[in-house]
Amino acid sequence: MKVKTAVIAAAGFGSRFLPYVKDIPKEMLPIIDRPSIQFSVEECIDAGMENIIVVVRGGNSLIEDYFTKPAKDVHELLASQGRLERFDQVERVLGFKGLKFINQDMSLPYGNGSPIYSAKHLLDPNEPFVAMFGDDMFMSNTEKGGVAQIVEFYNQYGNGTDGVIAGEQLPVEEIIGKLANVKFKEFDEVGKHGVMDYQIEKPTREQLVSDVMTYGRMVLTPKVFDYLTPTATGLANELWLQDAIAKMAKTGTVRVKVMDGKWITTGDPERYFSVVVRYYLRHEKYGPKAKEFLQSLSL
Repeated sequence: MKVKTAVIAAAGFGSRFLPYVKDIPKEMLPIIDRPSIQFSVEECIDAGMENIIVVVRGGNSLIEDYFTKPAKDVHELLASQGRLERFDQVERVLGFKGLKFINQDMSLPYGNGSPIYSAKHLLDPNEPFVAMFGDDMFMSNTEKGGVAQIVEFYNQYGNGTDGVIAGEQLPVEEIIGKLANVKFKEFDEVGKHGVMDYQIEKPTREQLVSDVMTYGRMVLTPKVFDYLTPTATGLANELWLQDAIAKMAKTGTVRVKVMDGKWITTGDPERYFSVVVRYYLRHEKYGPKAKEFLQSLSL
């Protein structure tokens, strides 16, 4: 069945970035000339998603305004200056199709499962959907972005599968105490995919079960809502999407696909800095100067 809907969770507080995020969503952190949330939306559009549901924090319309609010004053100024070409990218963003913005249900517990559950009423109960976290980003090694890759894999292996989660093989030192580690029932070393047994969040060295971590790019079936319910809280009394996926893996089939590219995140200032640097270095216009500047630093 065709995957045509995506849910982007963009409702967290991002408290590591206070005071900046007091009034500005962390998904609006800039990556060169656009907010990080735009990269997620563009991934969905490039993958052919017809419906893109962005779940935001109630009382803050900045994300929705960015994608929908005309910038009449800027347009008139640039027109008077003969610089309307600078407005081209604004018009491109305003022309994005299929976007819908909803507030997270504030009656739900805190947690990364709550934005996904908040969108449940808008999802077809018979269709799989993409779920992604707004602060997880993906730098592809191919022309296909993260959403396109995970959807393609689901289309190939989705028959009888309850979900497909994006993964990456990393040196174990980068996983220990930091990331979600996967234990596999089976793993195809050639195709770089496997069937999940369970996950361990931030494992100790002794708990480590593989060199694969998972992150916020996935295709899920509505079966996930059998386990993702408002009362199914876990660690710190939060509603965790990972807990629901782990339960689903026990009773059904959840696959993990090692992606062709690199997971990066804007989740904290240190890693946000690395994201900005990576994008500057890859940028066609600014990359050479950025590389020259970094090489000039006496560190």
